[in-house]
Amino acid sequence: MFVFISAPFFQIPYDEIGVGFTYLDTFNMVIDSTTLGLSSGLGEYYSDKESVFGFGKVYFGIIPIIFLPNLIAIEPEPHLLYYSMSLFSLIYVALAAFVSRFYNILTSKNLLIIALYATVSPTFLEINSTLHRYSMLIGGLFLFLLSYIGLREKNRSKSDVFGLLIFTIISIFFIGFSKPQIIYVLIMFISLDLLFANKLHLISRIFIRMDRRLFFVLVVFFLQIFSLFILPEEHKSIAANYGGQLTALANVPILGFILRLVYAVLSPFPWVGFAQWELYGFNYMFLFVHIISAFLAAWIILSVIFSLNKIWQIEYQDRLIIIFGICVLFSINFSAIGFHVYLAPALPFLSILLSNKGLRVNAIYPLIFCITLEVVAHMARLI
Repeated sequence: MFVFISAPFFQIPYDEIGVGFTYLDTFNMVIDSTTLGLSSGLGEYYSDKESVFGFGKVYFGIIPIIFLPNLIAIEPEPHLLYYSMSLFSLIYVALAAFVSRFYNILTSKNLLIIALYATVSPTFLEINSTLHRYSMLIGGLFLFLLSYIGLREKNRSKSDVFGLLIFTIISIFFIGFSKPQIIYVLIMFISLDLLFANKLHLISRIFIRMDRRLFFVLVVFFLQIFSLFILPEEHKSIAANYGGQLTALANVPILGFILRLVYAVLSPFPWVGFAQWELYGFNYMFLFVHIISAFLAAWIILSVIFSLNKIWQIEYQDRLIIIFGICVLFSINFSAIGFHVYLAPALPFLSILLSNKGLRVNAIYPLIFCITLEVVAHMARLI
C-alpha cells in the first residue's frame, strides 16, 4: 500500500535518484535494449571487471529489476522501476519463506519476523526509494542461513540434503552477484558456529571462559586488521574509503567500526532542518519512514550490545539467527560511511531480539540515543 501511495510524490524521475544511473549503465552493458537478450559485449565487459571469489564486480542483482519494466513497455515510465524494485524485494523473501516451510526449518515465529522485516519494515520501504542491488543479496543471505540450519539438523533425508545443497549454491550465486565480499562474512559465521559448538577444541575452551562482549570486541578488532592489511586489494571495495573527513577515523580499529555503525544507523542525518531531499527524489514521505527505521535500528543494535551475554542462554535456532545477523553487521567494514542501506541486510535477522522481552532494551534508550545524536549534530554545525 505504501508503495502505491508514495509513488506519485517523487519530484524527479525514479531512475535519476541516487546512483540509479550506475545500475542503468550496468543493465545496458549486460542486456541489449532492442532484443532484451544478452548484449554481444557482455563477455568483454565482464572480463574487464575485477574478480572476487570468481565473481566479477558487476551488479547482476539489479538486472531482473530493470528487465521487468522493459519487458512490459518499450519505454517504461520511471515509476515502474519503483514498483519492480518493491516487487522483487517480495519475490526473493517469498522464495526463502517457501524453502523454510517446505523443509520445515525455521519456527513460524522466526520466519514471520524475518520475512516481515525484510519486506514491509520502514527500513526496507526506505531503501526502495532508489534503485539498489540489495534485494537479491538479502534473499541470498536468507537462503544461505536456511540451508545452513537445515543441513545442520540431523535425520534429514537424502533428498532434503540434496535440495538444501542446491539452495546453498543458489544463495552463494545471489550473494556473489550482489556483493561478493559478503562471502567472508559467511566464512566467519560458520567459524563462529563451530567455535560456539565446541568443535574447535582449544580455541573453544578459551572462548567458554571469556566474557562474550570482550570476545566480540576482539572479533571486530581482528576483522578490521584483516580488512586493512590482509585482504587482497582486488577484494577491497573502493566505497569502503568513502567518508570525507571521517575516512581516517573509520579505519581506526574498534573506533572505526563504532563510527561506521552509528552513521549507518542514523544517516542521512540530522533530521531537523533536513537538507538532503535529493536522496529521496524530494519525496517527503521517506524522511518520516527513515526516522522510524533509524529508531528501530538503534533499538536493535542497543539490544544486541546489552544482551551479548544473554544470547547464549536462548534456544539454539534463535541464537544462530542472531549470530548470523551480527556477522552480517560486520560487513559494514566493506562499505562506505554514512549509508543506512548498508545496515539493512543485518536487521531482519537481528530483529528477532525485539520479540524476546529478556533481550530487548527499553524503547526509551534508542529514543534518547537518537535525540542526543540529533542535538550533538546540530552543536557540531555551530562550532
